[in-house]
Amino acid sequence: MADGTLKVENIQTSSGSGTITLGQSGETITIPTGTTVSGAMSNKPSFSAWLSSDFSLINNTQTLIPFDVVQFNNDNCFNTSTNRFVAPSAGQYYFFCTYHIDDLDDFDFAQIWYYKNGSNAFTIGGQTRHFLNQIYTPGTATNAMPVATAVMDLEKDDYVQTYARHNQGGNQILSYEWTHFMGFKLIG
Repeated sequence: MADGTLKVENIQTSSGSGTITLGQSGETITIPTGTTVSGAMSNKPSFSAWLSSDFSLINNTQTLIPFDVVQFNNDNCFNTSTNRFVAPSAGQYYFFCTYHIDDLDDFDFAQIWYYKNGSNAFTIGGQTRHFLNQIYTPGTATNAMPVATAVMDLEKDDYVQTYARHNQGGNQILSYEWTHFMGFKLIG
């Protein structure tokens, strides 16, 4: 067949089921800029949520971060009234969370916890584990920004939330400008 452009509406196998192969080993398939990919090759669902105002975080208690503003929320997977991402389908999902907390003192900590279906305990490799990041402050009246990322296996309707905790001694402020939770389904 001569080089050229194949223009079709739909490609299917002649039997109606089976495998369709594009290209062969060693070749590259290019998807042009501006093309939208949907279905199994899409990083959807995806969301990005923020605080609309500063939040007072009580001392030494894991507290749900009340993300109430969405930058984007493909497939309506993040609910601002429950602060939950709910998986619309099974798969592996990537999550990122950070917050800014002010006025921690020497060796105070700031933590981010991921909860799945109401629990912070995950069984991985037969052992209980936690998706958590904890940082300690090096001086007096120090601002901190913990960051936690996680890749989780989720089933349809599993939900994920993020919690914060510190041990400064009194309530501390999470700054709305830098407090963010996002996630998306991984391709594959």
